[in-house]
Amino acid sequence: MEERPTPPAPRTDDRLAALAGTVVWVLSLAVVLVERDSLVADDRGWWVWCCVAGAVLGLVGLLHLQRREIAHRTAVRRERRAARAGLPGPHRP
Repeated sequence: MEERPTPPAPRTDDRLAALAGTVVWVLSLAVVLVERDSLVADDRGWWVWCCVAGAVLGLVGLLHLQRREIAHRTAVRRERRAARAGLPGPHRP
C-alpha cells in the first residue's frame, strides 16, 4: 500500500477564542465583586482570585498568540521576498 504524505496542519487564528475567554473571566470578576460580601460570608471569597487569575492568564495567552502571529507573518514576508529575489528558502530546494 502506498503511503501518502501527511498534509500540513491548517493555520488557525486562536486570538478570538482567547479574547472571548478573557472577556468571560473579566465579566465574571465584575459579578463576583458585586456579590463579594455574600461570597465571603459563604466562605467563597476565593472566587474573586479565581476570576483574577483567569483574566490575567487570558491576557498572557493573548500576548503570546499575538507575538506568534507577528512572527509567522514576518517569516511569510521574508520567504516571499526571498522567492522574488530567487534565493533558496527553508521550504524550497
